[in-house]
Amino acid sequence: MLILSSFAQAATLSLSPASANVLVNNTFSVNITLNTQGAAIDGVDVILDYNTLLLQAQDANANLTGVQISPGSLMPSVTYNSVNATSGRIFFSQVPSFGSTYSGSGVLATVTFKGLVASSPVVAFEFTPGSTTDSNVASNGTELLSSVVNGAYTVTNLPVISNVSASFITSGSAMIAWNTDVPSDSQVDFGLNLSFGNSTALDVPLVTIHSESLTNLLANTTYYYRVKSRDTYGNLVISAARSFVTLPPADTTPPGFLTVNVTSITQNSSVVNWDTNESSDSQVEYGLNLSFGNFTVLDPSLVMSHSQTLTNLLSGTTYYYRVRSRDGAGNLAISATRIFTTLNATPVRRLLLTLEGTSNASVFGQAQFIDASNLSLFASVPFSSDSSGQAYISVPLGVPTPVNIRIAAPGYLSRLLLGPDVTTFSTQNITVPQLLSGDLSGDNVVNSLDFSVMNKQWLSSGTGDYNRDGVVNSLDFSLLEARWWQQGE
Repeated sequence: MLILSSFAQAATLSLSPASANVLVNNTFSVNITLNTQGAAIDGVDVILDYNTLLLQAQDANANLTGVQISPGSLMPSVTYNSVNATSGRIFFSQVPSFGSTYSGSGVLATVTFKGLVASSPVVAFEFTPGSTTDSNVASNGTELLSSVVNGAYTVTNLPVISNVSASFITSGSAMIAWNTDVPSDSQVDFGLNLSFGNSTALDVPLVTIHSESLTNLLANTTYYYRVKSRDTYGNLVISAARSFVTLPPADTTPPGFLTVNVTSITQNSSVVNWDTNESSDSQVEYGLNLSFGNFTVLDPSLVMSHSQTLTNLLSGTTYYYRVRSRDGAGNLAISATRIFTTLNATPVRRLLLTLEGTSNASVFGQAQFIDASNLSLFASVPFSSDSSGQAYISVPLGVPTPVNIRIAAPGYLSRLLLGPDVTTFSTQNITVPQLLSGDLSGDNVVNSLDFSVMNKQWLSSGTGDYNRDGVVNSLDFSLLEARWWQQGE
């Protein structure tokens, strides 16, 4: 604050610095400067006022009674130096040697203050232009003081840091957050020990809610950190050191399948079971071909033993399926494709046939279902085998049990199967005893009638070609002759 008066020769008194920032309970010094503006003066009187609730003047000489300020050396004689710590008034006077004057500028005296509370205290000269009873610069009995520069200061507290935390911690990053009671900038020191060694870029905006991201961290590692904030006056505060541990490396490995199988197969349902080497969810993809096309409802439960039921399936149908499991980290595993076949609507039996005289077992005939209780024919089902001798027959609905099955094929003696299983729906194999050659007449006995049939086919193809070489000859007759008078079952 500048106060002016109009004099031909104008001396000035100033406080320097005229402004400053200081922390509570810290001290700062203010110089009282004189500039005679070329005039020769005979002495200076200074009276300063300050608020004792906000500032405390510090004693510059503990050896003297009372409180004094520190005199400068512009003039040799200090005629008065006193601080009234109750009223907050400072009195200081300095004069040149008797019979001499002073002309120039410099530090007249220095006052050291202590900031007591956060505030904006003012230190001011008592000065009224033309008055000779307050601050004066005297020359030949005349007041030369034309202006003064007062001081306005700021006393602040250090910012207060609170709520320091580390959150959103991953294997390679973390978020550090904190609050301050006054707007301040933001920065974090961090590292693998209490020497830290790394700092985030200074975040300059002054805020009270702070957050800084730490990146490129090592996984599964302890990090130490501290937060720093500086307020608008440059007051820096640093928190105590804290620590956090980054997460283990991200899981990028999908579950492994230990077992996969199908159980409880019926005509229209089955249960798919599998085990994984880590906890994961459960789902089955299935369909009539390798495009699948159907999914079970995803079971999100993370388990190692899995089970899913497939329903509304077609009977007697082959299904393709694969299992799917995703672990808690989102890694999906899909098994290799497997197949199963639902049960038939009626039981199916696979006949395993062999023919006497040849390895080519392709033959057609009838499977006759005979009621075992009265030996009556219940039903006859045709069959045709492939060259390996496999033929499929469906068990007639309502077949009595027990039941016998007679296998009859043209050119061969019949075979009788006693009491085979005809109730189990899954496909069962029935091994038929070898069909014996010779019955060309179809009366289930080998005799001259059969030879007469073969004789008409001699050296040509026909049903008598038992060895399947394309011609009926002595080789085929030898097979027929070996069964002479043998009867079918």
